[in-house]
Amino acid sequence: MRSSKFLAACYLALCTPHLAQAADIAGAVQNNGRAVDEDGGYFEIGFATGYLHMPYDTSQEQETADLFIGIDASFEFRKKGFFTEVVQGTQDGLNLGYTLWHNNTWVVDFLAASMNRFYDPDLDNKIKPEDDEDTRNKKLYNRNSFYLGTGLRISHYLDEYVIQYRLVTDTLDDNGVISTLRLGRGWQYRNWNFHCILSAQYTSAKTNNYWFGVEQWQATERYPAFSPDSSLSYSAQFGLAKPLSEKWVARLFTGWEQYPSEVRGSPFVDDSDGSYMAFTVSRVFSSGH
Repeated sequence: MRSSKFLAACYLALCTPHLAQAADIAGAVQNNGRAVDEDGGYFEIGFATGYLHMPYDTSQEQETADLFIGIDASFEFRKKGFFTEVVQGTQDGLNLGYTLWHNNTWVVDFLAASMNRFYDPDLDNKIKPEDDEDTRNKKLYNRNSFYLGTGLRISHYLDEYVIQYRLVTDTLDDNGVISTLRLGRGWQYRNWNFHCILSAQYTSAKTNNYWFGVEQWQATERYPAFSPDSSLSYSAQFGLAKPLSEKWVARLFTGWEQYPSEVRGSPFVDDSDGSYMAFTVSRVFSSGH
């Protein structure tokens, strides 16, 4: 159920099998299930276009809905166990963390900050009891949806498969817990790289209320009171990539994100699931150890 605004990139060079290191599953499967190098990383910048159907109807989310075209940037860097990453096709946003333990097939990461959705400190969205209905409508539509998660990420590499579990809690404003289990696979045919990711996500009632709920005292005719329970949702992504040259790569992503029944009754949701398709062409800048 998370926004796909974060379009970022993964370095396609296949590294020699090595001790597994921190990696967003979107990057790991694009690397055919192989671990990334211990130190180093990449930066990519390029062009992106596509279509995003976003059932979550707030001002911030709708800024990226429908057809889009723009500049795409992404990166991943690691140094002595510390890492920062935002990977193309990710559903987990920008991650900052440290690898606590690893061997050839397992990785345990501490996620100090896993940032998703958007934060705009200039938005006037604090509802006051004295606000009239028009003002409350405007502030509800302008609600923040930024989630700053802190927690653990456990990854298991099995041939071309990656199994990844994440458990994070919002540490910015105590907005609940998210737990995600993902299975991904990457494979290569000639110079085409393919990947698929299937996900199941538990979202706590507190998080669902932060994103989709309306308290009774805030309610208006347009936004009636709504208090969702915790939910279990599913998503799927398929992608392919083709190197155009030593430093340029083209990628295509398509995906589906379920909006479960627990949140379908929200006045912010249009009773449909999310979907997206994106095409990118990027220039790769890599750094070694």
